Amino acid sequence: MAENEKRIKTHRIRCLSKMKMFLLAITCAFVSKTLSGSYMNSMLTQIERQFNIPTSLVGFINGSFEIGNLLLIIFVSYFGTKLHRPILIGVGCVVMGLGCFLQSLPHFLMERYEYESTVSVSGNLSSNSFLCMENGTQIIRPTEDPSECVKEVKSLMWMYVLVGNIIRGIGETPIMPLGISYIEDFAKSENSPLYIGFVETGAIIGPLFGLSLASFCANVYVDTGSVNTDDLTITPTDTRWVGAWWFGFLICAGVNVLTAIPFFFLPKWLPKEGLKSNADIIKNDKEEKQREEVKKKKDGITKDFLPFMKSLLCNPVYMLFILISIIQFNAFVNMFTFMPKYLEQQHGKSASDVIFLIVAGITTTYNGCIKPEEKSLGVGLHTFCTRVFAGIPAPIYFGALVDSTCLHWGTLKCGESGACRIYDSANFRYIYLGLPAALRGLSYIPAFLILNILKNRHLPGENASSGTMLTEAKTTKKENECKDMDQNSKVLNDNELKTKL
Repeated sequence: MAENEKRIKTHRIRCLSKMKMFLLAITCAFVSKTLSGSYMNSMLTQIERQFNIPTSLVGFINGSFEIGNLLLIIFVSYFGTKLHRPILIGVGCVVMGLGCFLQSLPHFLMERYEYESTVSVSGNLSSNSFLCMENGTQIIRPTEDPSECVKEVKSLMWMYVLVGNIIRGIGETPIMPLGISYIEDFAKSENSPLYIGFVETGAIIGPLFGLSLASFCANVYVDTGSVNTDDLTITPTDTRWVGAWWFGFLICAGVNVLTAIPFFFLPKWLPKEGLKSNADIIKNDKEEKQREEVKKKKDGITKDFLPFMKSLLCNPVYMLFILISIIQFNAFVNMFTFMPKYLEQQHGKSASDVIFLIVAGITTTYNGCIKPEEKSLGVGLHTFCTRVFAGIPAPIYFGALVDSTCLHWGTLKCGESGACRIYDSANFRYIYLGLPAALRGLSYIPAFLILNILKNRHLPGENASSGTMLTEAKTTKKENECKDMDQNSKVLNDNELKTKL
């Protein structure tokens, strides 16, 4: 008896410690992944200036994260729950660290950043290049003599940033779906919302660190340590300034790799929290062994995939919700991606100050639009659709629209146009605020359709609607009345018979 009690106590301690260890590890993983993501979004303007590329191309680089993510999201969401989830999450964190390191690599392979002394003029203005000074005066400077100019090969180092962002998206794929499913499978039902709340808190803390890091790096010159910053003729408020964007990516790489370490020491399965007796423990161990045997069968992995996909695609509420998410996500991506550029151009702030002023949003999951067994696949399909139709195209087409408002382009050594330096503030404002507002207004159409469909449906967990319950109550009442009438009639008949006798 004493041995059984000791075994139960040891089991509880082991279960508690490993679950808490996983909770701490997955929270740190959420912090690291959102740290990297928010830092990347905040450094887009610096990357644009470093490589002298248009905003539309920068938008494509930013959307490449979604390309890497969508390559695996559906399969990881479904098949990942049948594999060793902690190890998959750990591998994902390492891959994210590799992607961040690759993004910083161009700084060590390129020559020092040279900011141009002139900007080319577009539109109806003079074809001569000029530089707008802070005091409002203009210094006219002729372009270089083409005969003396040796055309340089345009740098393609931005490809490292693109590929690194794709790899970072691949590594981020297993963290959310597998982390949440692991908690829901092995935590007590009453503890699961609390644990997921801790994880979501990590998703809020990460952007705070990421934006703070970006604000610091944007205020440090890109080639600090290699050049004498006292000799610089530009300041962080100048549109030609480039901050030390590469430094933050190195920090993000180190954080992601360190975060991965605990996951390699966690088991594939954990005993369910809340087991109170020796019988429960033995039963749980048997269930684990049975699950292991089932997972070894290949047919058991794939037989439900197509039926689940068909069920989700034929669910009108779910599909309409995806449509709303796509439209809303288009508006959100556009606003968040280009917010530093917008604030910098509209209010004349430095990139460091602008990044520091941003606050981050959170996403909330809703249980019940699908069936519990379809939840993991449903989340993966929803993420896949929003990234294919919003995360990837939105920064590209919005960046092209922003480029259309450019007034003055930077020039390279041989007169080629580089990154945009000055935008038409009014047109930029109309595009930045008007298009997301129109998209959000459009999203109300499928929202009303969902409300119309759900109007006559039962809510999840309800046994019957109020109308059905009322009908059943009336039917029961009538049946009782009929029984009473039958009993009364029988009593009357008996009394009449007795009287006659």
